[in-house]
Amino acid sequence: MKRNCGLYNYLAERDLFSKGEDAIAQGKKEYRKIYLREHKRSYRKKKTQHTITLAANEERQIAVAAKKHGMAVSQFIRLAALSYLSKIYLTPRLEAVHRVQQEIIITRSQIERIRQEKKSFWSVSKDEKIEALLKSFEQMVHASFNEPQDLEVLVYEAAKHNPLLTARLLKILTEP
Repeated sequence: MKRNCGLYNYLAERDLFSKGEDAIAQGKKEYRKIYLREHKRSYRKKKTQHTITLAANEERQIAVAAKKHGMAVSQFIRLAALSYLSKIYLTPRLEAVHRVQQEIIITRSQIERIRQEKKSFWSVSKDEKIEALLKSFEQMVHASFNEPQDLEVLVYEAAKHNPLLTARLLKILTEP
């Protein structure tokens, strides 16, 4: 046992080393109880804790989503709430998104290498078009995974391009 640790000091202050193994074991239990109580008190001062009540189907739904995201349920609930407030997606398997973004970067560098090798056949306008296309694709991927559109915008865009949907929405909104 280390001589300058809290447990050793606790046992030494109570002169439990001279009272035998049973007294030391009991002292260790008491010390652990005190230590855990103090740790919880300190933790609660730093963190706020909330309790939520869920129906069985809601709990299952959240548990499945947490598993899909590779998280514990409490961690998922916290991150989902914060993501909602920040208006960003809580992307399942974020490493897959990073892989896609990395592939875009690799593709861009490969195109640059080909351009350098074939300079005589490569026109500046082609280069600019490809660069613009890659940037557009990269921005689209980033927006798709990180910046959800408002429901109003999604409905407007979908209805603008689909007259049948517009008619159905009008019917739903005007029915009593």
